[in-house]
Amino acid sequence: MMRSDFEIQKEVRRELSRTSADLEKIQFSVTRGVVYLAGEFRVQTPLRNLTRQKRFEVLVGTLIGLEKRLALIREVVDICFNFTNVQKKGGFWRLT
Repeated sequence: MMRSDFEIQKEVRRELSRTSADLEKIQFSVTRGVVYLAGEFRVQTPLRNLTRQKRFEVLVGTLIGLEKRLALIREVVDICFNFTNVQKKGGFWRLT
């Protein structure tokens, strides 16, 4: 039996709340099993004392973990990222 997009969306919301991401800047939706994430991806943990490279590593680590957990949700077909500050191209994350 196929799960509704609403049920998948509830699980996506739960996974997003488990991350250290700033959820006020992220919009998401689910259509036919495809998860769409947009906005600006920021991490709430204090990053002031870290170098630019370390901040990027923390950001990418959070994104990779989130992507893996979202992919494990039953009936998720694909995940599309459309963030304004970071992009995934060719399997690699880059700042924009």
